[in-house]
Amino acid sequence: MIEVINRERCVYSGKKDLEHLFTLENFPLFMKCEDGYSSKEDDVFIDMEWYISKSTGAIQLKNLIPMNILYDTNHGGGSIGNTWRSYHKKFAQFIFQDNPNNILEIGGGHGTLSKEYKALQPNSEWTILEPSPRPAKDVKAKYIKGYIENIKRSDFSEDTETIVHSYVIEHAYYPNEMIASINKLLKNNQIMYVSSPNFKVGLEKKYSNTLNFEHTYYIDEYFLRKLLESNGFKILRLEYNFDDYAIFVSAMKVSDPLSLDLNLYENRCSLTHNLFIEFVDFYKNFVLSVNKKTEASGGNIYLFGAHVFAQYLIAFGLNIENIIYILDNDPNKQGKRLYGTDIKVKSPKILQNIKNPIVVLKAGIYNDEIKKDILENINSSAIFWD
Repeated sequence: MIEVINRERCVYSGKKDLEHLFTLENFPLFMKCEDGYSSKEDDVFIDMEWYISKSTGAIQLKNLIPMNILYDTNHGGGSIGNTWRSYHKKFAQFIFQDNPNNILEIGGGHGTLSKEYKALQPNSEWTILEPSPRPAKDVKAKYIKGYIENIKRSDFSEDTETIVHSYVIEHAYYPNEMIASINKLLKNNQIMYVSSPNFKVGLEKKYSNTLNFEHTYYIDEYFLRKLLESNGFKILRLEYNFDDYAIFVSAMKVSDPLSLDLNLYENRCSLTHNLFIEFVDFYKNFVLSVNKKTEASGGNIYLFGAHVFAQYLIAFGLNIENIIYILDNDPNKQGKRLYGTDIKVKSPKILQNIKNPIVVLKAGIYNDEIKKDILENINSSAIFWD
């Protein structure tokens, strides 16, 4: 049994004021896929307990998985598809507006962002700090193994002029400490570039990858600003991208942190509370509707997304008895089973010669890309329950 970390204080205010909101019972520990020789019986399930802070209105997970366990293996997120390629290209362009030459990236994963930036600035030096380095082909960045809280300025190039992190801050268990650590590594007037998801939009649009064991607290523009400003950064540029789901920020280290005022329970709590409850109710009703249609249809049903997308639906009670396969475009997942299930993962190409296959699709920001690819390139008769 895994010993979880009990979060007792709000990640923003540090106050012991968390109230229970909702528990999603027996959720799979990992988002990954497993080789076929293992089975669901080998997997670990933990209740996902969501609370809200009275002082800030920030939703946050109560029971945290130790990071050395949670990120022990790569689940393959963020590396497949046109949406991610477009995202990395656009964020690289955002950074390139200031043309930094020597960059340290925190949590760079496969190194995709470094490749996009080097296409714009071939002579740049790019170093990636990553606890589990897995560089993709042709990535020319240097890698340092570790976490930002554990490194010193002497651990990387003295010429480093900026720090970048892309979709990393939402993974931090202690985001204030993370930003404070970055502040210590930079000199006054040096720049940090941040890309963060906007969980307000994620909950509004019912993206099931918004909050989970990896994204353990609510963040939007307001909270992102407070994190940066209270830890010694002045925001220079901020823009929204990808239907307002991605927030790009450039922020300069300044000598005096701005004051932090997060006693906003009345203003913020009703907003986030209602967003979350609407999100939960949506998935309860969506799964109920799919289950009823499944009973009436009799077969040829597929579930898309060998990731948290499918796991969320199953945790909310999706009847998987008539699910033939889980579909996913990632070749590294195909032929395996989704963790927490015994359902095999296949390429969407298996739909090619099937008449009117039904695909249950709730894959967040990727929905349109997935649907378009299947209808135009695989099977124009496919029916989507989304």
